[in-house]
Amino acid sequence: MQEKESFYFKNDTEWRNWLSKNHSTSEGIYLIFYKVSNKEASMRWEEAVKVALVMVGLTLPLKACEMESGGNISANEIQKVFGVH
Repeated sequence: MQEKESFYFKNDTEWRNWLSKNHSTSEGIYLIFYKVSNKEASMRWEEAVKVALVMVGLTLPLKACEMESGGNISANEIQKVFGVH
């Protein structure tokens, strides 16, 4: 089994561009995220998930993904949308 590479993307555009070029050949990667409090610009986990799902032809109904905590999407919310338990 091949070791997965780690990647850091400043924003969802960089991530989308990488996926466009590599999604059909990559067996997976590790994404690096900085905390919101860090001064380094960093794509958010929620953005990464949305972009990845769109790349595979899925869209999340925004209404189902809105949360009381400001619209952040958690793994639990994604499971609810797709009926995964």
